[in-house]
Amino acid sequence: MSDVASVKMVFRRTTTDYVRGVLLNLRHSPGSLAGLLVAPMMVAFLPPVVSGFYEGWWRIALEYSLLTLLGLIVIVVGASALNAWQVSRSIGATSTMTYTFNADGVGIESELGNASTNWLPYNGAFENKRFIVLRQQPNCAHILPTGAVDREELRRLRNLLRNHVKGPVRLLEVREL
Repeated sequence: MSDVASVKMVFRRTTTDYVRGVLLNLRHSPGSLAGLLVAPMMVAFLPPVVSGFYEGWWRIALEYSLLTLLGLIVIVVGASALNAWQVSRSIGATSTMTYTFNADGVGIESELGNASTNWLPYNGAFENKRFIVLRQQPNCAHILPTGAVDREELRRLRNLLRNHVKGPVRLLEVREL
């Protein structure tokens, strides 16, 4: 996997990287976010339906929905962060990784082994100031620290992702100095 337009990233992820990457992935998961809104709405109307629509029923419905939403956010974010922490403790998770991106696909090298694949399994990419999350499935993603490459390589990586990843690709633009 080597050509002129390839980008090579060498880095070590930390536990914090895993937690932040998982939360970024969660933020870009419409199904998870919709679930966070549907449950409170269902719970909100449970008391009025069971006991009848009485004076001030909407205040109780609003309180139930807000408490349910808050509880679900705490549970989902907490569970996601705990999951990321557990993954970061697995064998090889914080070892040095080398990712190589080019028009053919993605290559990954670590102390546990090597792998390469074409672009077909990748169905989304999201970025914030610290990471690019390259998604294969909603619960399977690669967390790539943007600080592992210089500005020009980051620009080339973004172009590769825009050209080859099927699905939503939301990446930042590199501002010229």
